[in-house]
Amino acid sequence: MPSMQPLPNSIGEVGAIVALFRAAIEQVTTIPGVKDVSARTILSEIGIDMRQFPSEANLISWAICPRNDESAGKRRSIRARRLSDAGPSV
Repeated sequence: MPSMQPLPNSIGEVGAIVALFRAAIEQVTTIPGVKDVSARTILSEIGIDMRQFPSEANLISWAICPRNDESAGKRRSIRARRLSDAGPSV
């Protein structure tokens, strides 16, 4: 489990962190079609530290294909069920 970073000790530290996020938001909004709200959403998901992704391909793979279909070590089916398989309650 990754360790949590300590909280900033001063208003100046908070301001420095906010400035980093503002700069990152400005960079992300240079992507065609990405506006301010989308940039904030993207950065809230991936963060501003890109060292966790060894290459652009790793970032794109993570962004496009996150796996959230596993519970207790078992993968759930991601297949769409036919309406006839859903049962009489549908």
